[in-house]
Amino acid sequence: MFASLRMPGGSLHNQLGDSALLKSRISSSLARGMEKLRLLTETRGKTFVFRHEGNPRVAMSATDFELIMTNLLHNAIKYGHSGTTIKIAYATRWPNLTVDVTSYGIPIPPVEQERIFDPGYRTSEACGIEFTAAGLGLCVARRAAERYGGHLFVRASEPVESWGSQATYRSTFRLIVRCEGEQP
Repeated sequence: MFASLRMPGGSLHNQLGDSALLKSRISSSLARGMEKLRLLTETRGKTFVFRHEGNPRVAMSATDFELIMTNLLHNAIKYGHSGTTIKIAYATRWPNLTVDVTSYGIPIPPVEQERIFDPGYRTSEACGIEFTAAGLGLCVARRAAERYGGHLFVRASEPVESWGSQATYRSTFRLIVRCEGEQP
């Protein structure tokens, strides 16, 4: 299933899940995370594109899953070039759910792809961006995933066509977490 949403002038309404569930439904957590970031999304002219299979529950609290997704989306908005698309794809490969968040912006050099999860660490490219940041978001997100036996890592950061006068890199973060319940 594919969906596209441009945030300016509106908000995302959740119609796919019950936010009161103890365990997180993917669509509800994404909706809440995107709503928290609406102003920044509008300012940067971002478009979100989704590709997904189903709407599984993950074996993690809704609060922690939302924290992870909000951090990933926040970084994609901050470090992606203005006007670019953020792609969110998730698929169930039982017993795991894989979520990819892809943005187009500054590079994450291979030698720094593990270090960006260290507390307080920011790449040299990220330090040149006008946003202030403490370098804690990815560390917090990874630790939340690991508490539930999940994994969060940089899957790729590779050059693509330039965006205006800026060199552009496609960077993908991958989250792997366990699904809850029985295999469908």
